[in-house]
Amino acid sequence: MKIKESDNLIILAVVITASAIFYNMMLAPQINGLKAVRTQYVSQKELVKVRYTKKSELDKLRKNTLKWKEKADDAEGRFLKKEDLTEFFKNLDQVGRDTGVKVNSIDPLENRVKEKDGIVDEMQVLVEITGRYTAIKDFVKTLFNGKKLLTVRTMEISSVDQADGNILESSIVLTLFLSRS
Repeated sequence: MKIKESDNLIILAVVITASAIFYNMMLAPQINGLKAVRTQYVSQKELVKVRYTKKSELDKLRKNTLKWKEKADDAEGRFLKKEDLTEFFKNLDQVGRDTGVKVNSIDPLENRVKEKDGIVDEMQVLVEITGRYTAIKDFVKTLFNGKKLLTVRTMEISSVDQADGNILESSIVLTLFLSRS
């Protein structure tokens, strides 16, 4: 039997139709399934990236928050508390002994307590000391290098009438910053 050219076309049409049916029945759902899986994969990957970015940003935010809390705690620790004033005044006396200065008096000027910004109060204290110039300088330097925040409002130095003219008397008004918490 001889195949005619028209038969070739029919066979070709049958093969193409069978391929199309096979494609539609078998391969198309699989290809569409692969496309759906790929789309799902890409969207999950983006979601993970977003979540990772958010987690990373959250971790950075937590670290920054901890750093700021440490700084705030450190700053808070630099302010005196009213209940710690007695200990601070004893410490002033000890600083005097350590630096060779005699602390004659420590007089809190209660009428000069000023409320600042709702967190801190200012309190002025008059400290009268006697000693050599270098000892007085070391006394003030030690106060400034201490852990508590304070300023010298005024400082007057005068010589004491003694045989040794190197002894000086000083009146220092310190401003202490008191925490309300």
